[in-house]
Amino acid sequence: RFPFRGKVISVERDLRQVTVEHEEIKGYMGAMTMPFPLNDEKALSRIKKDDRIEATLVVGGSKWGLEKVVIK
Repeated sequence: RFPFRGKVISVERDLRQVTVEHEEIKGYMGAMTMPFPLNDEKALSRIKKDDRIEATLVVGGSKWGLEKVVIK
């Protein structure tokens, strides 16, 4: 689990994913733009292009993706 911050580039609700231009994830990866699974129904229904978000990135296993998303 890693702290995660970035800007939403696109939302694909049918795929349950968001593409995010994210900051460096310390201890895991550098800054880049890539898609992430988002299974939180409430966040998925509200999130939109250009939103700034903070979340927890979960890596490994079937839980991979963003959790505890806060839209700024």
